[in-house]
Amino acid sequence: MKFLLPAGVIIAVFFVHLVMHEFPQLPPRVQYVPELLIGLCGAICLARLVALRRFGLVPLRYWVVFFVFTYVVVSSAIVNHVAPDVTFAGIRFYFRYVTLFLLPFAFDYDERDVRRLGILLVVLALIQVPVAFKQRFIEYVAAVDRSGDAISGTLSLSNSLSLFSVGMITMTAAFYIARRMGVLLASALGLLFLLPATLNETKVTPIALGIGVIAVLVARRRHVKPRQVVVVSLTGVLLLGLFVGIYDRLYSSAGVPGYVQFMTSKEQVLDNYSVRGVKAKKLHLNEQNKLVAKPVRLTEQAKWIGRFDGVRMPFDVLLEQDLSRFLLGLGIGSVSSDFGSGGRYRYLNHELDATGTTITQLLWETGLLGGILGVALVLLFVRDAWARSRSEDDMGNFAAGWFGTTCVVLCTLPYANYVGIPEVTCLIAFFSGVVVRSFGTLKVPHQLRPQTRSAYVHLGRIRA
Repeated sequence: MKFLLPAGVIIAVFFVHLVMHEFPQLPPRVQYVPELLIGLCGAICLARLVALRRFGLVPLRYWVVFFVFTYVVVSSAIVNHVAPDVTFAGIRFYFRYVTLFLLPFAFDYDERDVRRLGILLVVLALIQVPVAFKQRFIEYVAAVDRSGDAISGTLSLSNSLSLFSVGMITMTAAFYIARRMGVLLASALGLLFLLPATLNETKVTPIALGIGVIAVLVARRRHVKPRQVVVVSLTGVLLLGLFVGIYDRLYSSAGVPGYVQFMTSKEQVLDNYSVRGVKAKKLHLNEQNKLVAKPVRLTEQAKWIGRFDGVRMPFDVLLEQDLSRFLLGLGIGSVSSDFGSGGRYRYLNHELDATGTTITQLLWETGLLGGILGVALVLLFVRDAWARSRSEDDMGNFAAGWFGTTCVVLCTLPYANYVGIPEVTCLIAFFSGVVVRSFGTLKVPHQLRPQTRSAYVHLGRIRA
C-alpha cells in the first residue's frame, strides 16, 4: 500500500489533463480524480499517524511553518470576509500537498521504495517524449499561435513539463556521480529527458538545469571524480547546444531573435520580457468587482506585464492602502478561484497577472507574511536535502539530487507558479517528506567525518 498510494496519485496527476484533452466528452468532474486520491491518502495517512502516534516524527520547524501559515490564512479570510466556497477552493490549492508530505511519516519508505518510485518517474518522463513530439509536429503544426505554450506532454502546462524534465536530469546527474549509473545510460536518459523541454519554448530551462547540476556537484564535491566533472560538463554543453539548436529552428525567424541573442540582450530579456515598466495605479480598494489597480504603460508599447512587474504589483497596490491587507493578503482563493461564486478579486488575474508566479500569488492572497512563509518552507526543503546528502548511503545519493532539484525550485519561485502546477508540486511535497523522514531512521556511521556527524545530530532526528 505504501507504494500504491503515492504511485496512484502521481499517475492520476500526470495523466488527468491528457485524458480530459483526448476525451472532451468526459464530464468535467473527472478532473477531480487526483484530488479524491489525495483525500484517500490523507484519510489513511492521518489514521496511521494517530494510531501509531507518529506526529512527533515531523520536525518542529515544519509544524511551526504550517500553523503560522494557517493562522495567516484564517486571519486573512476574516479580515477580507472571504466567502466559504472561495475559502474551500483556496484550501484545495494550498493544503492538498500537506497529505503527501506527511505520507512518509505514516509509512516507512526505504531505499527500495524510493528506487521503485524513481523507476515510475523515469517511465513517466520517457512517455513525455512521443506525446510532446505529437503535440508539436502533428496537433499544433498548423496552429496560428506557433508558441510552445501548448506543448505540455501529458502535463497541464509547458512550465510543468520543463521543470519536471530539469528535475529528472538533475537526479540522473546525482546517480551518475554516485556511480549508480553508467555514463552511456546517464547521457542517453539526459538526452531523452531534455527533448520535450526543447519543444515548448521555456527559456529558463538551460538556466534551471545549470543551477540543478551545479548544486549536485557542490553537494557531492567530496565524492566526485575529475573525470566525472569533465563528463558532466561536456554533456551539459551538448544538451545546451541541442536546446539552442532546436529552439532556433522552431521559434526564431526574421525579426525574432534566436535563443542566445535573446538571452544576452538586456533589451529583450528585461525590457521586453521580464521588466516591462508596467506600474499599478494606487486606487481605492473597494468591496465590489471593480479595478483595484490598473496597469499603465510608461511607453507606447503594447501591454505586457513581466514577471518582475507582477511581483511588484502587490506592493504598489496594497502597501499604501491597508497595512493589514498587505501583511495578510486578500484571502486564499479570492484572486485565483473560479469555484462557486468565484473570488472577489479574480479580475486581478487579467489586469495584473496576479497568479503569474508563486511569489505573486502568495503576496496577493496571503500577503507579505504568507510569501515569507512560502519561501521559508522551500528553504527548509533545501536545508534538509543538503544535510542528508552528506551521508554515503543510497538515500544520501538521492538527497544530493533532491538538493539540486529544490535549489531549482527555490530559484524559480519568481518565475513559475508552483501552486498551480500539481504535477511538480506533488513530487516536491512527497519526496521532501521522504528526505526529512529518512533522518529518523538513519544510523550515524562512526567512520563519518566529525563535521558530518555533528550535522546529523544537530537535526535531532538521528538514532545513534
